[in-house]
Amino acid sequence: MKNAGNNHDIPAPGKLEEYTCHYDSPLGSITMSSDGAALTGLRFDGQKHFAGTLAPIHEGKPLPVFNVAKHWLDIYFSGKAPGFTPPLIMKGSSFRKAVWEILLTIPFGKTMAYGEIARILAQKEGLRRMSAQAVGGAVGHNSIALIIPCHRVVGANGDLTGYAGGIGRKWRLLAMEGIDMNAFFIPKKSTFREQHFRSSYANATSSAIIRTNPAANETTPTSECFPADISGISSSTTT
Repeated sequence: MKNAGNNHDIPAPGKLEEYTCHYDSPLGSITMSSDGAALTGLRFDGQKHFAGTLAPIHEGKPLPVFNVAKHWLDIYFSGKAPGFTPPLIMKGSSFRKAVWEILLTIPFGKTMAYGEIARILAQKEGLRRMSAQAVGGAVGHNSIALIIPCHRVVGANGDLTGYAGGIGRKWRLLAMEGIDMNAFFIPKKSTFREQHFRSSYANATSSAIIRTNPAANETTPTSECFPADISGISSSTTT
């Protein structure tokens, strides 16, 4: 994997394990992490499983890879498909990585059922069947949200269950991508807050979160990273 530029430091053994950068999105603050060359994590702050994905020793620092990820997020939250993937390092078991690789194939504005992912994975592994429940566990532990689009995975019957960032966010992300939300529902087992969100955003459209109109006093996504410059940085994934 090509290094993400020459203007950053790789953490020395026994010292810093990861660098972090914060990004303020329309759906809440996001923390990104990197080993210095590739993105190792991207989570909404407070997201389920968040603490277990971030190295115990880390510090905030602007890096070229954060610059690329910020540019990706700016495009994404404008309601468009970014068209590229920042350098990624997936941290997890071989099974989880295999599931996450399939998630990377789900296009902007499309969804895939857990069972379909299980079928694809079983076919790749030469197995008769694969547990959709096991796939759900891998999807839920995805540590690079949005870019590895676990929010696009749904139940076969349109159930929006299973998003560590919260079903409310999942609903808005899918609506922003132009997906017809009439085909989906929030399960009854969800919390009262999530049920209230469902009723409040039943007719949600992409305009619900896109920030593109300063005249309307909209707030554009911001970040502590430096301005976008993706020159000289390759888009690749390392597992």
